[in-house]
Amino acid sequence: TYTYSAPGGSDVGAHSQSIDIGGPLAWTNKDQVGPVTRGAGQTIAWTPFSGEATIFGSSFQQLDAERVAGAAFWCLADGSAGSFNIPSNVLQLLPASTTFSEGGFTFETGTMSVGKFLRADCQASGLDVCVLSYSDSVNKQLGYR
Repeated sequence: TYTYSAPGGSDVGAHSQSIDIGGPLAWTNKDQVGPVTRGAGQTIAWTPFSGEATIFGSSFQQLDAERVAGAAFWCLADGSAGSFNIPSNVLQLLPASTTFSEGGFTFETGTMSVGKFLRADCQASGLDVCVLSYSDSVNKQLGYR
């Protein structure tokens, strides 16, 4: 649990809020994800939690020595569900990723990030909005085919 507390001042009243973080996000099928077949959709699984799950993906394709094309998607899911299927019609909007080599290593130009987002509203005189939020994510470099 994380607690935020502010004593207030002449313009904003004292306020505090707590948020139960519960530990970092656990992306449970991370090792089975990738390369992603864009025409098939992709299921992402995590240990359920109270809050929102965020799924972000991006892919870039080297067109020539000076030009790159890319796209990204961002999905929100109920964290308590424990999984989300990224539909193929979303994945097909990404270009197929490419690979590049540097220093003896080969890299994919696609990424996926699965995250945890929690928020707790607070009240304080002098503020229209008061929010305590927490987020973390697990990232993976992968290919989109």
